[in-house]
Amino acid sequence: MREGGQIEFYLCLRQPDKSSEAEIVRYRLAFLDLPENPNKIGSLRYDYSTGQGHGSGWDEELGDNPEHPQAHVHINFIGDDSTANNCRMPTGQVCPILILRAFDYWYCCVTE
Repeated sequence: MREGGQIEFYLCLRQPDKSSEAEIVRYRLAFLDLPENPNKIGSLRYDYSTGQGHGSGWDEELGDNPEHPQAHVHINFIGDDSTANNCRMPTGQVCPILILRAFDYWYCCVTE
């Protein structure tokens, strides 16, 4: 990562029995401890989970939970206001390579 920071990739597979293929249950791609940047991003994380429960906030029509969507991007900005760090943008399934490319442009873009 440019000038520090960390990239974390988490993948959870499930194989119900020996005769079936393994399936992706959830994965996470995170950029953590980011150095100073023009957009004041402290960390960014993409989460996807296929086993999300139907608990609080579940919407039957959407088949998802708007309060904590099955597939979403977390963006945490540098600063003291913790409420600004609850940004969850629903995305649907997204190829992690596209997220890396978009993030590379956004993170490194200099605004004036």
